[in-house]
Amino acid sequence: MARKYTKVEGLSEIIRARKAAGETNRAIGESYGLSLKQVKGLVNRQNRKERMQVELLRNFLSEAGRG
Repeated sequence: MARKYTKVEGLSEIIRARKAAGETNRAIGESYGLSLKQVKGLVNRQNRKERMQVELLRNFLSEAGRG
């Protein structure tokens, strides 16, 4: 059985905006033909990336003596 791959990273900003508007992962996935698992994975990656950026900024400010 062949796998079906979808480029979900290209939709990341749109999905982020729709999540901020309060839509569910299931509703977002259905509108783009994605599975719930794909949408959850993308949201988790986005959250991890944001958290890492915040930590890097805090570390930088701490080292610079401004935090």
